[in-house]
Parts: sequence; structure tokens; C-alpha cells
Amino acid sequence: MINGFEFSKIKLNKLPESWQEEGAMEELESFLQENWQQRSIFYTDGHITSRQQFIDFDKKDAVKLQNYIGTITFRGEQLNIFPKIFKEDEDDFDTDNLNSIQQEIEFCLKELKNNTDKSIISN
Repeated sequence: MINGFEFSKIKLNKLPESWQEEGAMEELESFLQENWQQRSIFYTDGHITSRQQFIDFDKKDAVKLQNYIGTITFRGEQLNIFPKIFKEDEDDFDTDNLNSIQQEIEFCLKELKNNTDKSIISN
């Protein structure tokens, strides 16, 4: 598993080993493009044929995460992309503390799920 912030760069040698194999970046980009084209299942933005916006592959020695927050699972590896708001400063690329943020989000989601049948507003 690897963590990153939106709009940050990840050096190719820091990506999971299976993503560094020959042809993997092209396969990942194709996988993301297919997902991008199917996004209309969830919402319509009128640009069905546009290029995927999850990751910019046009860098020589790195990929640049774009304006996307979520998880990408590819070749059995997971990339978590967190909001840039969790960065402590502009040059902060340390994602070690994101594990605690992830645990907090998971806890909140479980609590939300457990309380879906309960009324939030009491009279």
C-alpha cells in the first residue's frame, strides 16, 4: 500500500514493485482510462470521451496525482490519495501520519453505518 496527497508527485521507484514492471504504467493508464470513461454510471459531466484525470503519466521519473481523492487498486496493490488539506505545509510529502487519519475515517464510517437507523434529530 502506498499513500499520497492529491497534486503530489510519486517517483516511479517508490511505486509498488508490480507497478514498476515493464509495461505496467501503460497498463495502469489504460485501466484508469477505462474507469474514467465509465464514470457516467455515477454522474454526468458531459466529457465522456476526455482523458482520465486520476494520474498524470507525462512525467519522466514520476507520476503526478491529480484532483482525485480515493483509492486505486491495481495488480493487487493499493494507492490511497488523500486531500491536500492534510498536508502540513506545501513541501510536506510525509504520508506516515495518514494511517491514523485513515483509521479515523474508517471509524467514522463504521459509526455512521451503525447509526443509519437511528434518528439524528430528536424532538
